[in-house]
Amino acid sequence: MDWRNSRGGTTEDEIRRVAAATGMKPSDEAVKLTHSEMSRQATASLDETLRERFLAQTQIAAADWERIRERLVFIHDTLTAEMVLEQYNAWCEPEERAEALPEGCLSPRAGFARLNDGRPESRRFRKLGEVAEPVPADVYAVPPGCVDEHG
Repeated sequence: MDWRNSRGGTTEDEIRRVAAATGMKPSDEAVKLTHSEMSRQATASLDETLRERFLAQTQIAAADWERIRERLVFIHDTLTAEMVLEQYNAWCEPEERAEALPEGCLSPRAGFARLNDGRPESRRFRKLGEVAEPVPADVYAVPPGCVDEHG
């Protein structure tokens, strides 16, 4: 599952093949919607795996871990620009939100880092480290005082 999740989940072609094997002929729109949802699920599962790997390789006390666990952001190069912006903007005030990754960024990780560098120091995500598997990822702690718009 880590391998499938690290590549973004099931491809559109795989969705079409499974549908055809069961006698279904989904529209292109249905395939795209299914793929989009499956990609989001794969990313959520990958984030959970990265969270577990990060915990395993750090010396964070259990009480501290419970406090920061849901305030960690994992940025890896299998994310789309849209997903990076979603991660970034979820923790930003409306006036701090970005509409695009900075020009010239060669990867999602570099794009997030550049966005973060442009924030006032007291409002920056703090890079805690990196995780190597199942995909290389940067691990950031959300700035103090930020509230996740999703929860």
